[in-house]
Amino acid sequence: MPINSDRKTPISSKLLLVLIFISVIILLPIIIPVGLILFLNRKLKLNRAAETTKTAWGPQNKHILLVYSNSPHWKDYIEKNIIPKIKPYAEILNFSEKSNWHLLEDQTGVRLFLAFSGVQKIKSKGKIGWFGKEYNPVVIVLLPDAKPKIFHFWKAFRDYKHGKDKKLRILEDELFKCLKTIEESKNV
Repeated sequence: MPINSDRKTPISSKLLLVLIFISVIILLPIIIPVGLILFLNRKLKLNRAAETTKTAWGPQNKHILLVYSNSPHWKDYIEKNIIPKIKPYAEILNFSEKSNWHLLEDQTGVRLFLAFSGVQKIKSKGKIGWFGKEYNPVVIVLLPDAKPKIFHFWKAFRDYKHGKDKKLRILEDELFKCLKTIEESKNV
């Protein structure tokens, strides 16, 4: 019977598990506080981004950020069905024109997008890369006295492209309910 050298003996497997367990126990007092600090730091940054935006946009009565692109899958739909309804309360950025965002006089929308959309802007070797999932199109709504509401439309438009509009309708309904809340808060 041939000897299988890839096969571990039960003693070495148990020893490995014991070493991993001991390592975790030893590192746990470090891992938990570091994780907590990172979590709280992220939470503070998000709160600061939302409050800074509310302060900057408040006098202009802006409460919504829409970021979309020139994709044939959603550009026309968004420009026809969403923008006209939210425009009085919205800052609108076109992701296809992101190379010009640094020229914007007011960077508030860009900072809000980077904070809440799930995208990361990384500069490497003089070039800027954008990394993330489902960050375009996105709508970020700053509701009065509530945390921001984020609407990721990518999956909804993917389904819509294949004749399924349920997710898109649900997102639109939720977005327009938020818009109604904003309008009602201004009438109080």
